[in-house]
Amino acid sequence: MEQQYKAFVVIKVLNQSNPDLDKYVCLPSTWIKVKDSHNDNVVFGYPSEPRVVTMTRVNEYQPLDKTWPSLYGEVIHDTENKKSNTTLEQEKPSSKKMKRKKLESDDVPPNIFQAKSKIIGNEIDEKFELQISKIFEMIRSRKVTLESNDDRSESPISSSLSENSETEECGSLSNDMENIVTAKKLADIEATDNRTTSRKLSRPRKPEGYYFGIGNCHYFDDSSDSDYVSHEPNYKNKSSLKVGRPKRKVSESGRSNKSEPTDIDDVVDISNTTQSLMTDEVYNQCNNFCTEFNESYQKTMSILDNAANYFQQVIKEHERSAKVSKQKSRDCKKRRKNISETEPQLLDTSRCNTKWTLKHPEPGPGLVELVPHTGVYVNEEVLIESRETFQDATKFARALLEDIFTQEALHVCSFTGSFPKRGKKCNLQGRPGLDVNARETLISYAKEYGTEKNMRYADVVSITNSIKNKLQKYRQ
Repeated sequence: MEQQYKAFVVIKVLNQSNPDLDKYVCLPSTWIKVKDSHNDNVVFGYPSEPRVVTMTRVNEYQPLDKTWPSLYGEVIHDTENKKSNTTLEQEKPSSKKMKRKKLESDDVPPNIFQAKSKIIGNEIDEKFELQISKIFEMIRSRKVTLESNDDRSESPISSSLSENSETEECGSLSNDMENIVTAKKLADIEATDNRTTSRKLSRPRKPEGYYFGIGNCHYFDDSSDSDYVSHEPNYKNKSSLKVGRPKRKVSESGRSNKSEPTDIDDVVDISNTTQSLMTDEVYNQCNNFCTEFNESYQKTMSILDNAANYFQQVIKEHERSAKVSKQKSRDCKKRRKNISETEPQLLDTSRCNTKWTLKHPEPGPGLVELVPHTGVYVNEEVLIESRETFQDATKFARALLEDIFTQEALHVCSFTGSFPKRGKKCNLQGRPGLDVNARETLISYAKEYGTEKNMRYADVVSITNSIKNKLQKYRQ
């Protein structure tokens, strides 16, 4: 290596084939195998073992083992001591912690109402201190005047004047003290009220006007000028208010006028009014909800009715088609029974010779013997055409079947000749079978030619079943 690194290096792994390996690894510089002369790209060895074992190797500064797999990466840092690499990583979380502590130490901005109450309280405290200082000054001046009065003899007029002035000053001081105390109480009340402004705003407000009651019902009246609702609560019953009326006229004898009503008769319970307002609001909300729900319900029911009608129509059509298909199947069964019962009786069963089923019982022009010395003849053109067109042994045998046997035999005869499996056998005669020599020759020729040309289904069972199915189609 042209450039020597320090004891430890930090490498960024570029071909990270092992998913357990980190993107950045710290290892001894002796583990580097090859270094690029133009840049810091290196090939280094790294053991494929648990991470704990590898860390012990790095801490003990073990040498490179050639059996370790090689990796490709880029050197981004080198140092003499491994611990210095971790100092930066340790400083980063510590700086984050300091930021969090700063954020936590920052004071949350106080509430507007609390700040306002603090300002008012500070102003009142300053005023209170000024008034106390004035009081102490007045007391001191009072002592001085008393001492001077002992030395001097004053007239009764001057003494009375001085006493009046002193009483006035004491009264003014007491008034000032009372004003300060009341102001401080008001500030405290405002501080407590401001905290509950949000709750008060959420409560229902009292409407402007007057209330008058008839029995348990209370009505709102703006036109009444004689009665008014006072906003001073009754401490005995918080849900009641006194209706203010003109004061009672007192006669000269000191007795009250009995014709005017008393305050006890004017107590009005507002709990029923608030309950009536709340019930009206709840009733309106419930009414709106019911109307909206009824509209949505009607819409959904109309959609469901249309869907139900559609499905009923589909079911009716399906039932009609099922009935038609059943009727067709019944007609087909009847037709098959008629054919099976009548067609064998039309045949001339006296003919025991099966040569009548052959289409070409004797050789003729344009005919070729299918297999030598079998007496089964086929049209040469049909044989050549079927060889060229068909790649299936079953289709090839079906094509030759129509040229070997007559149409009458194909519509009436079965493959081997037997009684039907269904119906009453006493009234029926067995169907005649095809010529044995001709059908065996056809099956053997189709099998041999199919195996020679590598055709599909070139076996006896497949060819026989195909011919039988063809004969059933002719009889339908």
